Amino acid sequence: STIFFQEGGLDALLDFAAVCEDPNLRREITSVLAKLLSSLADDEKMQAVAKPILGYVEKKEDEKKEDEKPRMGPVIEEIEDDEEEEGKVEDVVEEDEKKPAAVAKVSHHTMKKRAEFATAMLMASGDVGGWTMGSGWPDSDANMEELASSDDLNALRIVAELLSSAASVKGVRPMVAVYLNSDSIKALVSNQDRNVRSAAASAVAKLGMGEGQTEDFEIMSLLEAACYMLEEGEQGVESSSVDKKSDSVLEKVPISAGAKTAVERGVEVMTYLITKTVVKEEVAHGFKGTPESKYSCMDLLVKIADSVEQGENVTAYGIASIFQLMAATPLTLRKEAFEGKEI
Repeated sequence: STIFFQEGGLDALLDFAAVCEDPNLRREITSVLAKLLSSLADDEKMQAVAKPILGYVEKKEDEKKEDEKPRMGPVIEEIEDDEEEEGKVEDVVEEDEKKPAAVAKVSHHTMKKRAEFATAMLMASGDVGGWTMGSGWPDSDANMEELASSDDLNALRIVAELLSSAASVKGVRPMVAVYLNSDSIKALVSNQDRNVRSAAASAVAKLGMGEGQTEDFEIMSLLEAACYMLEEGEQGVESSSVDKKSDSVLEKVPISAGAKTAVERGVEVMTYLITKTVVKEEVAHGFKGTPESKYSCMDLLVKIADSVEQGENVTAYGIASIFQLMAATPLTLRKEAFEGKEI
């Protein structure tokens, strides 16, 4: 992996991932990059690989020494006259004008590459991934906002995938909560593209289960998004079982190898939503994503549970949890767990 990074393989993969229009193939590339980064097995080596990609600016030796200088007590400063203070303000302004030059304006393509790299780093290491999302990536918040506000579908998909990966890391969840307060990023949950919608909804669900910070999102909108994912994922499973004779390289990319499918993400979001009483009532009364939907949410869950292919993976546990929570309240489940036991 070290030779691969030194010979420019990382930059070549990121260049391709930034323009790749096939979401499954791009997720596979992200998974491969994460495995390559994990093979370094050292946080400092990972950061060394990340700095050129992220445009990280090293501090000067004088600045480092000044930051590391220990303070033995309170700092006492002399208050100057008004005229001298005015001169000091002018000096501070001059220094502040020099600071933006350290973070150069980057292209839209470079922003996508950095977001894609951050997603892979979060999958490889939560600690280094948190550094990547923070101080390691200069102007990360502004870049994320610009990508989410653009008309580039690939950019929207990459940002949504980044949020979904970041929400999986406990230390980064507060940062994801801040990003989700942005109107442009919040709009990803209701985007017309199913890949953008499913990844963004997955981030919201993870944040809700881990931190309980999703009060601003309308529950019914998330339920609709979950139904879209389940319905479109079911259609994808049916179409893949019918058409298996394609010679296209993209068709040979496994749908669920190292990347979450629409079905898996739909189950993930439903596992979070089903804890809400209003969602249980809607699902029990035949809720559909749209009036034109062929199946209700309950029908889709049953069809997925009956699917052998889907039942053999981690989705089976989510399906079992959904039906368990629909059949009984958490209080009833706790009572059954302690029934007949001495306490």
